[in-house]
Amino acid sequence: IYFRAYATNSVGTSYSADGSFTTLDLPTVTSPTFSAVTATTATLGGTVSDDGGTTVTERGTVWGTTPNPTGNALAEGSGTGTFTHGRTGLPPGTLIYFRAYAINSVGTAYSADSSFTTLATLPTVDTPTFSAVTDTEATLGGTVSDDGGGTVTDRGTVWGTSPNPTGNALSEGSGTGTFSHARTGLP
Repeated sequence: IYFRAYATNSVGTSYSADGSFTTLDLPTVTSPTFSAVTATTATLGGTVSDDGGTTVTERGTVWGTTPNPTGNALAEGSGTGTFTHGRTGLPPGTLIYFRAYAINSVGTAYSADSSFTTLATLPTVDTPTFSAVTDTEATLGGTVSDDGGGTVTDRGTVWGTSPNPTGNALSEGSGTGTFSHARTGLP
């Protein structure tokens, strides 16, 4: 912006020499990127293409499970340019929304949203139980305490005569929670 001062009297108007300044704006943040997605980690990044006329003091990414996140910020330096960094602690099997951000003296600017889904992990099965044991029968069960970020489509028990059996499967539904069922024909 160019400007000058002026004064007017009965003779006319006079002006000072020109002055100039640049208005300040938020930074411009673009190109949110993701790569190397696992069940709980990803590499996220973005580009600060314009500082808005004042120094970018912080840049990084934010993430959440709903659009336009502003939480879970992780800074990755300052200034303009392209950056990436590793994010940890993401929930498995979850749609993650994220954006790049940059802060200058005017405020915080965000890129458009981007999203990806973290990989699911194996479900967590706890607490094997048995009861009502006879010479050829028993009630067996367990608890599926975490679906690993995916849908548990089958759960049940397996048995054998040596440790870590994988045979003789009997299904008892799907989903998380506690289950049990009667097993017959045991040796």
